Amino acid sequence: MSNWQAIKENLHGCSNHSCVIKKPVGMGTNGQCHCLDDRIKLQKFAYIRNEEIKHQQSRIDALEAQVAEAKAKLSNWKPTEKEIANYASVEELYLFASESDLMSIAIGILELVQIKINGS
Repeated sequence: MSNWQAIKENLHGCSNHSCVIKKPVGMGTNGQCHCLDDRIKLQKFAYIRNEEIKHQQSRIDALEAQVAEAKAKLSNWKPTEKEIANYASVEELYLFASESDLMSIAIGILELVQIKINGS
């Protein structure tokens, strides 16, 4: 667990349903968020959000690099009749990948395979 994830784990809201930090689960109060008055809590919250954005961006960059690599490998590929017959397997791979972090890779590969098979 990284530093920002540990901070996020220990950062608690103010128990109001309008809380900007963490809304209460179950019973809470219907007032204004008191976290807005706590500068330290807001700084921690901003830090966590920035780190989450950086983390997601690094994952996006890695996936984009994998898609670019797959496109480069497929750029000169000429499908055989057997590979065309196995196209259903690629669709199954896409369905599996669509339920995981491999979604953008699967979409990129499936689009390239469709282009190669259709000759477009």
